[in-house]
Formats: sequence, C-alpha cells, structure tokens
Amino acid sequence: MTIDAIAYIQDELEKLGINYEFGMYTSHPVKYPYFVGEYSEVGEANEDGMDETTFILTGTSRGKGSLLELEEEKEKIRKHFKEHLAILGNSNGIAIYYSNAFTVPTDNDEIRRIQINLTIKEWKVE
Repeated sequence: MTIDAIAYIQDELEKLGINYEFGMYTSHPVKYPYFVGEYSEVGEANEDGMDETTFILTGTSRGKGSLLELEEEKEKIRKHFKEHLAILGNSNGIAIYYSNAFTVPTDNDEIRRIQINLTIKEWKVE
C-alpha cells in the first residue's frame, strides 16, 4: 500500500466528516466517535502489478447510544465506498470497496468498538 493511497483514504474520510487518524489516535481532547486506520497487505503484487490490501478502520465511541453512533458512521463509510475508483497523485489507480464490519468486545461498559474492513486494490496506470 502506497503513502498516496493512505493519504487518499484520509482525505475521503475527512470529506465524510469522520473523525480519523492513521495508526494511532492522538488528538486531545478526545472527540468521540473516532476511527483509527491500519492495513494488512494480502500478498505480493499480482502478475498484472495490482496490489491488494485490507484496510482496517477501528471505531471507538463512549457513552449511552454510542454503538448507534458507530453504526451511523459505518453506514456513511459503506455507502461512500460501495464502488469507489480514483487516480492517485502518484498516477496509480485505486479501487476501494466496503467489505464487512463487526462489533469488537471491550472490557469497559462505557466504551464501544466496531471494525470496518475495506478492500483496496491499487495498480500502476501507464
């Protein structure tokens, strides 16, 4: 996954009004709900030069009704990335698709979490 792809996802989430940071949430004071992004590369590039990555968004919320807030944010993300194609600043093509989501158990009664998985396919455009 290229830096341009990571930056593109951040820009798209900002357009949606999603409170997001890559790697670790560092903003203070904490504004709930927030999402943290990370990725897992599926493997080496295919013969056609396409890389595939699972981009993981972990959302955290706090307080009464917080799981519903996460579901509302998930719906925005799901709709936006239903079939999303673009050309990045590095001239690579990118396709982003919503894959799935699930709630993540926590050991704190006030904190709720959700994981949203996006499939990213990136390739060189010549």
